[in-house]
Amino acid sequence: MSRYADAAREIRYLRERADAIRTRAASPASSKLDGMPRAPGFAGDKLGGIIGTADALEREADEKEQDAAALYAEIDGAIRKIGGKHGGERRTVLQCRYLDGQGWSGVIYLLFGDRVDFTDKEDSFQRRVFNTHKAALEDLAQILYPSEGDRKSDYEGACYYRITRCPICIYAEKRGVCELMPLFCQLDGVMIALQHGVLHRRQTLANGGDYCDYYITGNRE
Repeated sequence: MSRYADAAREIRYLRERADAIRTRAASPASSKLDGMPRAPGFAGDKLGGIIGTADALEREADEKEQDAAALYAEIDGAIRKIGGKHGGERRTVLQCRYLDGQGWSGVIYLLFGDRVDFTDKEDSFQRRVFNTHKAALEDLAQILYPSEGDRKSDYEGACYYRITRCPICIYAEKRGVCELMPLFCQLDGVMIALQHGVLHRRQTLANGGDYCDYYITGNRE
């Protein structure tokens, strides 16, 4: 879901850049450039290049939008499978938050804004939305990764996290220093141990896994 949010932001940024470039190209100043005498056709060539840049940004946005649409359909399809007594509210929270890009205040208002006691109990409604969000993510994890539920039983009382995007790993790839990643991954275990926890992990993004799985148990009774 974070991948879709990132894609939506990037598409919006590309289109805003293209619009800004076209606005500058259409301004009177653009036709004069810097006011210095130039060879015939210079201004037109430069203006054409500016417009060409805007067109290229639009094409890139269109391509990314197709990928984002497929990702949207995949996420929406999974969310719609959430059922049960509270399924409707859980589906709404995930759809508003991740597909519609609503902030938390918008999600809370959408669900409870029409209540006469909304102003007096806004903090209570906020806690309810956060709890609903947590439960919805757990439902979604069971739908997408049913086998993980069996594995979690191996670590009774464990906290579980699934990391699908690592900014440290991305940065290391850009800098060509991926050989350092095992050191960073080992630090996870060290930091968790300092907090009296034990990290159980089967795979990481750095070693070619689809995600980093964290099962954290306590090291004390």
